[in-house]
Amino acid sequence: MLYPNARTFLNAPSRTIALMGMSNVGKTRLGGLLPRESWFHYSVDYRLATAHLRETILDTLKAEMMNSPTLARHLRDEAMSVDLGISFSNLSVLSHYLGMLGDPARGGLAPDVFRYRQAQHRQAEIAAVQDMTTFITRARQIYDYPDFLFDASGSLCELIDPADPADPLLGLITRNTLLVHIVAGEAHEAGLIEAARTHPKPLYYRPEFLDAAVAEFLEQTGLEAIEQAQPEAFTRWVFPRLLAARRPRYEAIARHGVTVLAEDAAQVGDERDFLTLVAEASR
Repeated sequence: MLYPNARTFLNAPSRTIALMGMSNVGKTRLGGLLPRESWFHYSVDYRLATAHLRETILDTLKAEMMNSPTLARHLRDEAMSVDLGISFSNLSVLSHYLGMLGDPARGGLAPDVFRYRQAQHRQAEIAAVQDMTTFITRARQIYDYPDFLFDASGSLCELIDPADPADPLLGLITRNTLLVHIVAGEAHEAGLIEAARTHPKPLYYRPEFLDAAVAEFLEQTGLEAIEQAQPEAFTRWVFPRLLAARRPRYEAIARHGVTVLAEDAAQVGDERDFLTLVAEASR
């Protein structure tokens, strides 16, 4: 482990921490509480959206705009430009591109398109994780940030093989950061499930999980093909199952770091609280 104990962590002249956990457990919120003058906040989702998938997303949006004769004319004449309004707290264009599996006539994506975009997302996320070491160096050598926060995507556990101690991404993260797993308790998980029910959003799925989930969904609903499904219906149905499938993967990965509870992380109000929380988990 990068910091063998709490004292080493607290007394270190510089700290590199990776926050890992399911979506909406508070990773980005914690990053926002740390002082900007001393912490470099590296968001994997932001990096993959602004670097590794940016041109792809822009091309997709332009292709959709070409369906409008007026917009098509302006694009061809270069009378207008298109860019992405992406921030740490607003990655809606990334979600829009990833999309939901289901009836294309109701805003869903056909299976071949959906799986292609899922594969693109996987490769982009892996590349964004691998970019971390470059940004650690840049943050310190160019911008003179002593501390570095790696804000992992909620789907990090899908990229790592928890059973493989030599997994390259896991090794990259644990060699360079203290891995901090923010684990959702039962009440928090119930809130995540309710949020997914009322406001379903696109997610990344491991191919093996997706294949099994689609087969089970079709069997339960009696539909002949996933193209017949309302996109939001499948996304609502699959989320609790995705949560359950990810839980043991996170727990296995967390053995290489430390674990804090989401309800404790929610009580953090500033940098001192944050460092104390991590240090106590390191004891």
